Amino acid sequence: MKIMNVLLSIFFLLSPNLALAQTQNLNSDPIEIPPEQLLEGGIITNVVHMKERMCTALHQGRNTDSVNIAERLRGIVLFSFDLNADDERLEEQIAVIFNRYSSRMVCPATSGIYPKQHLFKRAVELHVYQDALVEFFFANPITFPIDPNVIELSPLGSETTLMDYINRELAADNAKDKHNVGRLIRLRRLLQIRFNAKTVAEMTPNEIEFQLSRHKY
Repeated sequence: MKIMNVLLSIFFLLSPNLALAQTQNLNSDPIEIPPEQLLEGGIITNVVHMKERMCTALHQGRNTDSVNIAERLRGIVLFSFDLNADDERLEEQIAVIFNRYSSRMVCPATSGIYPKQHLFKRAVELHVYQDALVEFFFANPITFPIDPNVIELSPLGSETTLMDYINRELAADNAKDKHNVGRLIRLRRLLQIRFNAKTVAEMTPNEIEFQLSRHKY
């Protein structure tokens, strides 16, 4: 029994160091973003196609039970940037690529029903955020660190994040008619606690500047 206790003590002492080593190994080398595919005029075709396919996947997932939204979204990134599905750092690659181009992931207005809005917000609007956000984009803040604080710029110049949108939806008079309020509150809590999600008003000037700088990509 004494030997077992000693072994357990050694294990628990080493565990934090092992975890730290694994984390350091995960981020030991920077991820290189695959080259952008440019057409005449500077249109980034693979990024545009990724956005279009992702927006379509959300709508298809809403209308068809057989569509696995999380797997569809993952496959779209792999296809758009020709990634190796067997790469041991695939999750990290996807996160780096998506974060870089997240400001471009804005779904178009749809037949006067859905406004032009960021992919994250469209997932909430379509009520597919459990599949798209919880089970894919925000599944793991360590191995798959997707940034929820992308700032969307409206044609009128307003700046909003996913948290701004969720807060607005929850505060609306028709919130109970439009959403499962309890589930949406749980999503907000998950984003705040695990991913440090913020409204624009909660962000520092440096954080805002960083997010706006991503609009150049």
